[in-house]
Amino acid sequence: MTSVRHRVRLLTVASLLGFMATGCGESKVSQCNKIVKVANGATTELQAATSNTKGDRLAQLTSVSGSMDKYAKEMQAVEVKDETLQGFQTRFVTLYQQTGKGSLAIANAVKKKDLKGANTALKNLQASAQQEQKLVNEVNQYCRG
Repeated sequence: MTSVRHRVRLLTVASLLGFMATGCGESKVSQCNKIVKVANGATTELQAATSNTKGDRLAQLTSVSGSMDKYAKEMQAVEVKDETLQGFQTRFVTLYQQTGKGSLAIANAVKKKDLKGANTALKNLQASAQQEQKLVNEVNQYCRG
């Protein structure tokens, strides 16, 4: 009888420890919030820069490039354990890097008066914007579920 009680006690303690270990980890919602916070910051800053029609457009494009590089690093630094969120995170980093490079490419093409290069860079940037909307929808759907 003592060994049965001992086993039950050990099983109970092991179960509680297992529950505590998984209970102390960050929830999916918490991890989603970290990703969304960075993504919202990047979107807000990008919208502010692109809606400002005053000032030097080349300087604004260069500024967007720097901002997107900053958000790519910030997104990369977010710690998430969920594999699906890690995939989203990687895609956001790539998106921000492409957006930064695209903005800089447009600015450089305009400086050189390279209309063809500017148009190509603009098309690439527009393709990135379409990827962003799809990615945001996927993240929202996953985090809601």
